[in-house]
Amino acid sequence: MMKDYIMTSKAYGNICCLTSPHFKATFMGMREFVSNPCGWNSLQSSTLAMVLSLFHNLPHLCGPGGDAIILQRTNGKIESINGTGKTGFYQNKAEYKNKGLLSIPRRGIYSTMVYGAPHAFKSFTNMNDINLESIVSKILKNDNSFIKAPEIHLVLQKALTELSEFTKLSEWHDVLYKGAKINNSSLNTLNAIGKYGFEQFYTGDLASKTYTQINNLDNQLYKESDFTDFVPNKSEVRTFKFLNSKISCHGSNSPWRQLFLTLSVYEELRTADLNLTRESLCKLMGYIDNESYKMNAELSDNSSFTTVAKKIINLILSGEAEDKDIVNKQSHTIFLAGVTANGDLVGITNSIFTPLGALFEIDNTGILLSNRCFAFNETSQYQSFESNSPINHTNNCVIVESKDFDFIIGTSGGPVQSQTLAFIIDKVIGDNVHPNDAISIQRFANLGFHKKTGKVTYISETQENNESFTFTNGLSDKLGIVQIAGVDKINNLLFSCADPRGIGTSLGF
Repeated sequence: MMKDYIMTSKAYGNICCLTSPHFKATFMGMREFVSNPCGWNSLQSSTLAMVLSLFHNLPHLCGPGGDAIILQRTNGKIESINGTGKTGFYQNKAEYKNKGLLSIPRRGIYSTMVYGAPHAFKSFTNMNDINLESIVSKILKNDNSFIKAPEIHLVLQKALTELSEFTKLSEWHDVLYKGAKINNSSLNTLNAIGKYGFEQFYTGDLASKTYTQINNLDNQLYKESDFTDFVPNKSEVRTFKFLNSKISCHGSNSPWRQLFLTLSVYEELRTADLNLTRESLCKLMGYIDNESYKMNAELSDNSSFTTVAKKIINLILSGEAEDKDIVNKQSHTIFLAGVTANGDLVGITNSIFTPLGALFEIDNTGILLSNRCFAFNETSQYQSFESNSPINHTNNCVIVESKDFDFIIGTSGGPVQSQTLAFIIDKVIGDNVHPNDAISIQRFANLGFHKKTGKVTYISETQENNESFTFTNGLSDKLGIVQIAGVDKINNLLFSCADPRGIGTSLGF
């Protein structure tokens, strides 16, 4: 969806600021916070309230049937929680080949994985002693209707052409397409989460329903133990120095090297006083994607990134560079964030990969399963398509600590994710632009190979006198939908902002 106007959602506060991609979720979060503004875990409770609200406000993008990554700074300590899913016992190249599948379908049960999001939310709830039942009861009391944003209808129309015997979309179809007021099964699941917690997704009734429904279609995809014994991939925080600021993000199975290498390129360009054209910068991104994937995980110090960044820049300057695809495409996600007066920060990303995920709804639960397994189709990933394995997810949830600002930032996904995050961070740190203003600056990006154009495609929100670019006719969600929350040390204020490219809202208290 494109917009030709700028209408940002900016908020300032002294006690708390919150932001999410949907106004109802932000209101639910702030309602939770003001009910106990002095609690040590009030920020954590309010951000979880936003997540739960989004389960049935943006069901096509997020939910418990997908992945989640959480990053929080509490009393100065930064911690990460990994909630990315894993493949089942029979999900691997050999088993799929025996089924006649030479690649992983985009939709249906063969594109699913064991969900990881509930595990992340369980860990977050336990770590911060959150009263889950209290939060859910307030949401069910105050947020029991559904507002269908225009883009949801467009997503559904496309998805309906992808239905098969291995997909199922019933109650959400009636809500999204036939005008039903709400998915009551989804609300019942939310109520069950409040009463019994997130563990039931692995050992309780919800796990049983999920396993049974898939097993009825193919009993050689998952074992019960894939759910009951589920352990997510390790949680890890990676850090990087950028222009005298500290950047922290989730490591492990996320493309953190891609983000850090992009930032390293920006820093080298500033150090060398080089002003490359947007076309050259887009061309750089293909090489960044390629080189970051090849980098050894142990070589994570700044000097290693600097060496590679200089090599890529020299390729551009020499005129030897050519268009390269963005192979490691990241998932579509939602991101929400919050900050409190003591400097605590929380950022949460949740995803079912592509809009409407696997198009597979678990009966009488409202749970839509992610089609994250589809990501193994990438050339660089398919070789690692093995049983009980995670797939690279996202580097959303990035904490920036600088002289003037401390903030947490994240964006919706797709191939532009690292590009968008690095672009905004560079504007804030390198050009001294306030985050609330940086979020509205017109962007550009390398989308990688695009089926519609049949080539590596560059897009720009600014009219370019260059045939290499596709102009978006204004602000476009293809360039990411960003949320930011943080501390303005100059003015001693908290702030948050939601991207004008979306329908998000920020609130301050």
